[in-house]
Amino acid sequence: MAIKHTKVATTADDGTSEVGTNEWNDNHTIDDNTVTDAMVVAHTTTKITVPSTLVTGLTATDVSDFDTEVANNSAVTANTAKTGITSGQATAITDNATAITLRAPLASPTFTGTVVLPNVPAIVTTQLDLKAPLASPTFTGTVVLPDSQALVTPVLGTPTSGVLTNCTGLPLAGILASAKTEMIAIALGDESTVLATASTTVPVVTYHMPYAFTLTDVKVGLTVAGTGAGLVTIDVHEAGTTVLSTKVTVDATEKTSGTATTAMVISDSALAVDSLIEIFVDVIDTDNVASGAKVYLIGYQS
Repeated sequence: MAIKHTKVATTADDGTSEVGTNEWNDNHTIDDNTVTDAMVVAHTTTKITVPSTLVTGLTATDVSDFDTEVANNSAVTANTAKTGITSGQATAITDNATAITLRAPLASPTFTGTVVLPNVPAIVTTQLDLKAPLASPTFTGTVVLPDSQALVTPVLGTPTSGVLTNCTGLPLAGILASAKTEMIAIALGDESTVLATASTTVPVVTYHMPYAFTLTDVKVGLTVAGTGAGLVTIDVHEAGTTVLSTKVTVDATEKTSGTATTAMVISDSALAVDSLIEIFVDVIDTDNVASGAKVYLIGYQS
């Protein structure tokens, strides 16, 4: 802050402690420029009173400080109150900056502590450690991961793509049912001979399961469709017991059970390895014209 005098007042200083309004004129200004020797004015008074409208933010303390410094013929010290920041606020800002610097230097900060990489094999951690110590690291260079890395108990989630041509050891349980579905087809006679007399006790075909099998569907196909009210009805037994709670039927004039009005229902889907499988024709068509019957056991190895 400085007081610039460009014109001498017309009224002499009366020697009192304040500058009166008749001792002040429009050519006296107060600004924030640095006080130079040429701008210093000797005062015998200890206080200057200035209307508050002349300088925005000027306080009694500002004026007192200025008066003291002028009396000491020294440079006027900037007062933070004139810029809207109090001395207490300035101190708080400095303290905060110091506290932050103690936590991590604001100029060229470095990291401390040890980096912990979750679920990363030791060989990868070693590679990273060679490039930048995991304890207080400064990272440089490029990490090179090994081409043949054995994953340790990984959880891969659901990959969006991948080629498993050379993969081994994949269990059947890990494959979707739709990807391992197969069919066992059994012919109940030739293509032209009509079905034999129906029987629920004497099977038309018997065989043993070559492996454990999960049954998901049973279908019947005909070369010549049956006619009449009686529908071709087929049953499947494992070890002497039916595996169907609703038998497979083929509607009149149809050649497949896939279009049957009543769908079959499986009651026992687990067919054991080497178990005896028996195929029964429970009902033949009324006109006994159906021929070329085949039974399809659909499912997958288990």
